[in-house]
Amino acid sequence: MGLISHHHHDNSSQKAVCNMPRPLRETPTDPVVGGLSFYHLNMAVAGACAAFSCISIFALMVRHATHLSNPNEQLKIMRICAVIPAYAILSFVAIAAPAAFAYVNPWIDVFQAVALGDFFLLMSEYITPDAKHRDLFLSALVIPQKKKGRAPLDGVSWYRKRWIAIFQYVVVSLLVAVVTDITEGANVYCLESSDRHFAHLWLNIIHTVSLVVAVVSVLGFYQVLKGELASHRPLAKLLAFKLIVSITFLIHIIYWILSDLSSSPLSPTAKMNYADIRVGVPLLVVCITMVPFSIFFHWAYSVTPYLITSGWDAVSPAADGVADGRQKLGGGGAPRHGSYQGGRLGYRAWLALLNPSEIIQAVLFAFKMAAKTEEREGIAMGRTGRGGSGPSGGRRTHDANVVYQGQSRTAGDHGAAGVQQGYRHSEAPRYQN
Repeated sequence: MGLISHHHHDNSSQKAVCNMPRPLRETPTDPVVGGLSFYHLNMAVAGACAAFSCISIFALMVRHATHLSNPNEQLKIMRICAVIPAYAILSFVAIAAPAAFAYVNPWIDVFQAVALGDFFLLMSEYITPDAKHRDLFLSALVIPQKKKGRAPLDGVSWYRKRWIAIFQYVVVSLLVAVVTDITEGANVYCLESSDRHFAHLWLNIIHTVSLVVAVVSVLGFYQVLKGELASHRPLAKLLAFKLIVSITFLIHIIYWILSDLSSSPLSPTAKMNYADIRVGVPLLVVCITMVPFSIFFHWAYSVTPYLITSGWDAVSPAADGVADGRQKLGGGGAPRHGSYQGGRLGYRAWLALLNPSEIIQAVLFAFKMAAKTEEREGIAMGRTGRGGSGPSGGRRTHDANVVYQGQSRTAGDHGAAGVQQGYRHSEAPRYQN
């Protein structure tokens, strides 16, 4: 059932065989509680947790949709919140139909990748909602590199690298999900095996490396700019998302290790069959953990700063001296003060939430930047070398590793005009080269 599942030999060794049952289905087991098997008990508990998580997070999303005073930020928050029902619903579906697990599970990672990208874009909005001012802010940063002897990065180059490292995960997770479904259908995936003959090993490695690169980049972005982000509860927002990624990643690693042991504890028993152990237990943990996260999101991504009665100045305190930037949801209009922009029951916000153009444009922009990064870095490093102005002589930000140059530089000094063009809510973001 693997790439070649017959028992004939070649010149070197026997071909790999996938020992995983196909199709993966529920088989009769002894009851664990009363007359309930583990499968039915799991369905009840996981279903209740998934329902609670979805209702809880939907209530938060409704509040943002109906109090849409700053679409630039709130639509991103709604997309980040959507990762919880994605985890809960897809996990419950896989519990109910174990045969669908291999096909459904990688798509959870796609939702996770999109949410991670939106988290990065949200942090960028918090720096300043105006793209031109953001360019000026970044171009005044000098960030020392960890390796000694290497020239420090200017803020624009550093930001560009973070962008590429984060949005590559969106592309990789999507490709891994598609290839997983194809190889599973062709019987060459083998969820249980880490044999090099099966796609499972290679797709896991690719996904893991991509995820680690993206998460480390987000953490680095937060670490450098946490002072500028302090008024927006960045740590709470980061933890709310990072802990979800960490827990699911940890479960994945534990099961991967246990599956490869010679005497694996993941063996069927009288009360738990293969599907219960391999699919039911880890996804039950996921569904349960979504409950506290769905509650914590109400505080981390609270709608309170966006309530008009709480004052407009509380929404974007980082944008001191910057144009308000709160445009009409349809785009192209002058900033509107004193009214919400989501429409009746927030229908405009829900429609904009379903529009994938922002994340698509962000990914395309990452490809464009990747193609030009090497050339622009060479120019930037050459200027640094000629100018002889390292990190010394500048004024430091809240983070000890970041320096503002004593004389502010324009984005054009680094060829970085338009790191990101202004986003006009329901429209696709217009990113410049």
